[in-house]
Amino acid sequence: MNRSPRTSRWITLVAVLTAALLVTGCTPSGTGGMTDGPRSGPAGSGPTSGPSEPREPGQNEERNAAGRVQGTSPDRPDTALAPSTVPGIGPALGDLQAYLDQGIQWERCGTAECAAIRAPLNWSDPGDRSLELQLLRVPAKRQPARGSIFVNPGGPGQGGRALAQSFSTDGLEDFDVVGWDPRGTGESTPVQCLDGPATDAFLETNPAPQTDAEYETYRQAAFDFGQACAEHSGDLLDHISTEDTVRDLDLMRHLVGDAKLSYLGYSYGTQIGATYAHVFPENAGAIVLDAPVNISDEEGAIQAIGFDRQLRAYAEWCVADRSCDLGDSPDAVIERITALVESLRHSPLPVGDRQLTLSLAVSAIILPLYGGPDSWQFVSRMITSAEGGDGDAMLRVADAMNDRSAAGSYDTLTYAFWAIQCVDWKDRGLAVGREQWAQDQQQAPFFGKYFGPSVICEQWPTGARDEPDITGEGAPGVLIVASTGDSATPYEEALKTHQAMVGSVLVTREGDGHGSYGMGNACVDDHVVRHLTGAGLPDQDATC
Repeated sequence: MNRSPRTSRWITLVAVLTAALLVTGCTPSGTGGMTDGPRSGPAGSGPTSGPSEPREPGQNEERNAAGRVQGTSPDRPDTALAPSTVPGIGPALGDLQAYLDQGIQWERCGTAECAAIRAPLNWSDPGDRSLELQLLRVPAKRQPARGSIFVNPGGPGQGGRALAQSFSTDGLEDFDVVGWDPRGTGESTPVQCLDGPATDAFLETNPAPQTDAEYETYRQAAFDFGQACAEHSGDLLDHISTEDTVRDLDLMRHLVGDAKLSYLGYSYGTQIGATYAHVFPENAGAIVLDAPVNISDEEGAIQAIGFDRQLRAYAEWCVADRSCDLGDSPDAVIERITALVESLRHSPLPVGDRQLTLSLAVSAIILPLYGGPDSWQFVSRMITSAEGGDGDAMLRVADAMNDRSAAGSYDTLTYAFWAIQCVDWKDRGLAVGREQWAQDQQQAPFFGKYFGPSVICEQWPTGARDEPDITGEGAPGVLIVASTGDSATPYEEALKTHQAMVGSVLVTREGDGHGSYGMGNACVDDHVVRHLTGAGLPDQDATC
């Protein structure tokens, strides 16, 4: 079963693809593509202040005791969630002041410093229970530090500690870089759903049903997945929203001693940054949104359109490149890829004790499309290998896309992705989701089809929260950075975010790839460093 996510995250692309293709005897003609995380850094601090009263997050729609919006998501089951017993859930520290007074104890962990703090499980009732948040800090090269910058790689559901370690601090030597695993992810209190074999089966489910029977199989698999998350995660699922995370972030800002939050987020991390600026405008400092998602509640097929656009760009490159022989026209290339994918619908390709299914093949095709031509060569080699009966390379790349380890376990992202998205997003039910899928295929013939009808959030065991109409009014203007050839968060999303965020400035990078800062474009890096170090926003929108 494929995700059709609103956002994605940074992945170690070239190493995974190269290893996969070397096993099958396919040697790429070069290297390149995406890194495990771009560099970024922080901005100024000042006297410490505690979290202030946040702005109301939504439009005061009627909610139940758990904060669920009433009158939406008609097919979500009325699931009674037991008190969560996942690792990290514990007694409350006391009232809100106890969390503000807990302090933060940094300990050496390799070349960085690590710490754990407690946050309320339910921010509306701090005296209920608490959960654990794990942080990692890379100290400023020049001490004393001017302040901290918090970084997040996206997802939703990806941990952020590793991103802090991979950052270059060129131009940002006076600042600490802090990454954290948001609630539900990584080493913080995690969302738990399925074991490895059950997750394998879930992700193998055909996402593009052709008959009512196939649709029912797909729908039931999604329902069972949600119920497994409810069984193993309990009421943590009710407290995993972006709104909860930005409250955690404001607590962390207070605990590190910064009067204002300085922040750089990628992909879904831009949702966190934009929401923070809206909910805590008086505590917002220099905020950078790189590869922004559409912060409105209406997205439609925009991501499928973005990936279809990138697939078309790949096909055009393939026709012109001597190393690619999948067809003599872009349409022929896409038809050949489609033929391979469809051949797996009823006849998966055996790979050892596993199998390459339609769903996993689509996942494998998605991953190289996050990058540009340096990663596109791998698509050609995967396709020809699978056509010859060897699906090992495609399966390995699909595993990387789905965060599956060689031992068969999955990263918490696989589960937290849906837990966060489904509590943030108000769906309109299964019937509407199926109707929307038909429209998506008209707008994006390949990925609109293979992302499938929306069935997971429509049956999620919790209701949706009321997302704010994000404007950032009252906060300093944010810096938005976007590339014109981003498939995961298409450029149109940046334009919508720019329009919505009061006082924002947009820096456009002309080129491919998901994310821009720290990826070798000096123009982009200069704008971002200047903003984070206190020089302010550009006077007007800029193009790099």
